[in-house]
Amino acid sequence: MSLSAIKLRPQQTEALGIMEEHNKVRVIAATSAGKSYIIFFDIHKKAKNKENSLFVIVSSRILLLQQLEKEYSKLFDNTHIVHMHSGEAKSRKITDYLEFSYWAEVTEGPKIVFVTYHSLKKIVKSEMNIDALYLDECHNGAKSHFFEYIKGVEPYCNNLYSFTAAPRYHSDPTKNGNNNSEVFGSQVYNVNTLDLIKNGSILPPKSQTMRIPSVRDKKQNPHESDYYTLMDYLYNNDNTERVLITCPSSRSLMDLICLTDFLKDLNDSGYDVFHITSKYGAFHNKTKIKRSEFLNRMEEYGEQNKKFVVLHYSILTEGWSNNSIQTSILMRQQQLGATIQNIGRTLRIGHSDIDRIQKGELTAGDYDNYEKPCGNIIIPVYENVGSNIEEQVDFVIDEVFTKGNYVHDLIKEKKKS
Repeated sequence: MSLSAIKLRPQQTEALGIMEEHNKVRVIAATSAGKSYIIFFDIHKKAKNKENSLFVIVSSRILLLQQLEKEYSKLFDNTHIVHMHSGEAKSRKITDYLEFSYWAEVTEGPKIVFVTYHSLKKIVKSEMNIDALYLDECHNGAKSHFFEYIKGVEPYCNNLYSFTAAPRYHSDPTKNGNNNSEVFGSQVYNVNTLDLIKNGSILPPKSQTMRIPSVRDKKQNPHESDYYTLMDYLYNNDNTERVLITCPSSRSLMDLICLTDFLKDLNDSGYDVFHITSKYGAFHNKTKIKRSEFLNRMEEYGEQNKKFVVLHYSILTEGWSNNSIQTSILMRQQQLGATIQNIGRTLRIGHSDIDRIQKGELTAGDYDNYEKPCGNIIIPVYENVGSNIEEQVDFVIDEVFTKGNYVHDLIKEKKKS
């Protein structure tokens, strides 16, 4: 895809305008609002105005950095790229801050560093001047040790921009919260989620409770309960060709795969099964694969409308995207911000609908005529567990996606109560 072929959405254009006027901006926007393209277009604009520019993109997970690089490389091919973290990288990887300093000094042209919050301290030690620092999922930067790294690198940044769907604020605005204006900036650009739905940027979510008239016993083979619950839903409902499942734990995920016929039954029914955890790694059916390949295969399967199920514990809650995911099954209680992020996994416009909109065959926001008209959120509720997840999902959908209340206001109110 060429840069000229991309038509920016209203919120993206507005955010870029604010970022051009201010050197520190916090962009608070729902998942799927197009934050990645905001970053990419800003880099492109700044790189044109400075010959030897240096940009740093920070994210919480290596998996997300790999995806960001892939998305960026589809648009631009004249940028020098390095990764700075402990995982895999398609491009060059640098783990020593002195080597990074040398690379940044001698490499001519625009340069981008993809770095995790864990490794940001090496950027601090390099003391290199940075044209723009982009904090993706910046609520992670509110953690005390990451916050100190951001404070350390901030004096070397000409521009610092933060992006999140669920900011973390501190009661004391001088401490480690996204509301610390000295570090993250006082200029805030809030994107109303209801506006995103109205202008066709994201899909409306639709929740459904799946009531199971039994107890999920955590001590007595809970994987068997999970097996029957998931197979019942996948076999007896629509919009189950591409499903994301958030499991109760890494152990429950692996027990489901290894101790039941879940994998075999789905394979026999034409599904591929992807699963990933920080503890065990990434798998496609029975084969362990690299995380970068994990993302590539799921993207290819989505574009080809193949049937697949993705299971994870927490690693795919934020940042990761796949336009083809129709349904998210939540089997784990999470914090409010993570619930908002998880709902967002299903809200990206489907590939075929994007093509039809670009060709003028479909009007953006005319969801009745979309092939993927909404994001389905399914909550299994047993007699003893699940009702708290149901309550939280209903609360988020009503407040954020129906009433259009801002996420950070919601989180503050929840903390007070």
